[in-house]
Amino acid sequence: MATQLKAGVIGAGIMGAGHAREFNANPHTELVGIADLDEDKANEVAACENTTAYYSAEDLIAKAKPDVVYIATPDPYHRAPLTTVLEMGIRHILLQKPFATTVEDAEAMASLIETYKADVYVTYATRARSESAAGKYITESGLIGEPLFASMRNVDNISVPREMWADRPNNWASESSSVPFLYSHRIDRLRWFYQPAEVTSVSAVSRSEILGYTTDFVESFLTWTSGLVTRVHTGWVDFGSQLVYCENLFHGSKGMMTHNETPAFGRPTAGFQAVFDHIEFDDLRQAQAELLERGIGTRLFWEKPNAKGIPGTVPGLEVIPNARETPLTDYIVDAFLEGTDCPSSWRTFQGESSLPTHRDGLEQTRVCCAVEESARTGDVVCLR
Repeated sequence: MATQLKAGVIGAGIMGAGHAREFNANPHTELVGIADLDEDKANEVAACENTTAYYSAEDLIAKAKPDVVYIATPDPYHRAPLTTVLEMGIRHILLQKPFATTVEDAEAMASLIETYKADVYVTYATRARSESAAGKYITESGLIGEPLFASMRNVDNISVPREMWADRPNNWASESSSVPFLYSHRIDRLRWFYQPAEVTSVSAVSRSEILGYTTDFVESFLTWTSGLVTRVHTGWVDFGSQLVYCENLFHGSKGMMTHNETPAFGRPTAGFQAVFDHIEFDDLRQAQAELLERGIGTRLFWEKPNAKGIPGTVPGLEVIPNARETPLTDYIVDAFLEGTDCPSSWRTFQGESSLPTHRDGLEQTRVCCAVEESARTGDVVCLR
C-alpha cells in the first residue's frame, strides 16, 4: 500500500469533524471528503477542513475514491454505512464507538467484515492516553497483584443530551443511552486491562425519571471468568459544572490504581496514581524505566501516609500528564500501512497489544446489551 492514503469521513457531527481534523494533521493521509445527509453540516465541516462535501456515503466513495473511511454516524446508525462502504470496495475502515447498539446489528456487521476480509478498527480513544497505557502495563506486569475489583464512574452533564444533540433528527439519543455512548469505553478498558478474562454475568439497575426518552443512569455489577468483580456507573444527567466526569479505581491483591480522567472539585488537573502494598524500590525504578521507554513519564514516591494509625510507608508512582497525546486514529493509520493490528508505533507505546478491532466491538456490544437487558428486566443476565 502507498504511504499516502486518501481518507474520507461519513458523519459531519462533533466526532466526524474532529476525525476530519485528525486526517488533515496526519502526514500519511489526505482528507478527500466528508459526507452527511445534512447538507449544511457537510458544507460547514468541509469548508473548515478545506475538503469536499458530499451528501451520501455512496457519492463520497464513488467520486472521492478514498482508501480509508471513518464512519462517525450517531450510535444507532453504524450498520447501514458500514454495509455500503464494504459493498463499494473499501477494506480499511475506522468506526466510531460504540460498535453497535444491538447484538443483531453487531453480529451482522462482524459477519460482513469477515466476509469481505476488511480491516476494521473501533476507536475507543481512551486506549491511546498515557494514563491508560500505564494502567495496562501495571496490570499486566503484576505490580498490583491479582486483579480483584474495579470501579468506574463516567457521567455526562445533562446539557449533552438536552442541548448538544437537540438538533439531531428525532433526537437520536432516544435510540441510544449512556450505556453504548459511555459504557462502551469502560467495558473496552476493562477487557483490555484484564484480557483474556471476559464477562460472565451482569446485574444492573437504571432510572428514567429526568430525561424520559432514555435512561438517566445505569448502575451495574459484572462478574468475570477470572473471578474479577467490577462496578460500572454511567449517566447523562449530571448537574455539575463539568461537561464530563470520570473516575476509575482498579484494586489488586498487592496494590491499586486510581485514575481521575477529568479535573473536579478544585483539582486543577486529572491524574493517575498507583500505590503498592509491598514492592522493592528497585522494582519500582525498573517499572519507571520501562514506562519511560514507552514515552510515559512518571514520578515515584515513597512516603508515610497522612492518616493517623497507618504504619509504614506507601510506595507508588504517578503519571506525568502528556500535553500532546497521539490520537488513536494515527496508530490505526499506521496499522493500515503496515498491515498489522500492532503497528510499530503502537508497539513502542503499548507493547505487544492489539489495537481495538471489530471483534472487540462485537464483545463490547454484547456486554452493553446485557447491561441494558438486566436493567430493564431486573434479572441477572449470563453471557457465558
